[in-house]
Amino acid sequence: MATMDDTNDEKRVSGAPVSAASFAAFLLGRGDPPPEAVIRAARLEGYAYVALPPDHPMRVRFRADYLGALARHEAIKRDIAPLFRAWNDAGITPLLMKGFHMAEFVYPVPGMRFHGDVDVVLEPRYIRRAAAIAAELGWTGLPDPVDPPLPFRHEAYTLRRPAGHTQLDVQRYVVHRTLPLAWRQRRLTRAVLARAREIEWQGARVRVPHPVDAAAVCLLVHRAWGSEHWGLKTHDFLDLRFLVEREGVTRQALEARAAELGARRSLALMLERCDPWSGVFIPGPLPGRLAWRLDLRTLIEHAPHQVEKTAYRLLRAPLLLWDLGRTLPLVVRARNAARREPDMHRLLTQFTPSGDRSAPPRRITSRERIWLARGIKWGSQIIPARGVGRCVIRSLAHYHALRARGMDVQFVSGVKRDTDGIVGHAWVELDGHVLMELYEPDNPRIYKENFRYPPNA
Repeated sequence: MATMDDTNDEKRVSGAPVSAASFAAFLLGRGDPPPEAVIRAARLEGYAYVALPPDHPMRVRFRADYLGALARHEAIKRDIAPLFRAWNDAGITPLLMKGFHMAEFVYPVPGMRFHGDVDVVLEPRYIRRAAAIAAELGWTGLPDPVDPPLPFRHEAYTLRRPAGHTQLDVQRYVVHRTLPLAWRQRRLTRAVLARAREIEWQGARVRVPHPVDAAAVCLLVHRAWGSEHWGLKTHDFLDLRFLVEREGVTRQALEARAAELGARRSLALMLERCDPWSGVFIPGPLPGRLAWRLDLRTLIEHAPHQVEKTAYRLLRAPLLLWDLGRTLPLVVRARNAARREPDMHRLLTQFTPSGDRSAPPRRITSRERIWLARGIKWGSQIIPARGVGRCVIRSLAHYHALRARGMDVQFVSGVKRDTDGIVGHAWVELDGHVLMELYEPDNPRIYKENFRYPPNA
């Protein structure tokens, strides 16, 4: 996407320069749109369609994108409403946050706000019960609803409606946490839940964050303390803009709430780069050194996510080495097979494990899928690729391993046009969705599919 950082106020996308000031003006509804390639790269088609004047020549190009986003949003609502009602019957009221919450409750119309999955926060005492209810209604997930959820991280599990459009991320906290010590995250989550508004929605009871908390905690502090490592996405600026314009959020209210929650410095540093009141917006990831300097300046408020991530990996290093040892031979086989056979159809035919497909498959556990993904990921990164795309190596290994365990997965590849030309990518799908353990749910929207094996009937 078009990104501007604090060392360069201009970014060239598809040959067109875009200044930070003009890009921010467009997002505030005060300026001309950037080139179409920039809008599409930033997933702003829906916003552009609504924001541009009816007679603007570019507007008609985004009509189909807007209508598609709106239809998808409505389909997601139809998927999750019955689940929420079933949770309500068990005394569980989910807190909606981030993209879906913003599209449904804050933006002028839902089709303006692109979003992928639906993020909900549940109180820890309800995590297991909610998973069991989802399984009864036919939802699948990773970890599978019938398996234990992840023990302490902010993500408990991901749910998916096989026949629907929805991926639901069930979380414990409103900000990221990797290690077991999570007192800051628990405190922030309790504070957000205490001020959340409980409303009737689609025949269910849901909670939505107070607008100030949606901006200060769920948006800005979440970006500062979480995996984005102080980075900003284009929709963050729009989210903050509409919270200000439509919900009456003021800068003073944000600063007061951040001070109350022990995040005053973090908020101030984020507002230096995302400030709709002054029209300043610098999206994209920060250079590593600058991000670390911000971590040091806010060390009294939070433990740096990168430090937590490194510590987590060190603690799990023996397990990772074990996973790597179990999967490395398969990764090497996948690499060698791809080097020998350039024709993808023949390659997949040869690399599909044989076996008695009439026998009922052994159920593969969530734990097994996770260690396979972890081992294959690291194995594909450390072996010499020797002219084979690493995504192809990784996807071939995944395809073979899961097929051998009775899962009817498909190998898929696609292409997209980038500033450097045509870019290809490969992944694996199950029931028409990208494997959740790959963490690439948007691949079908980003890449135009050009190969699938086995082909759909």
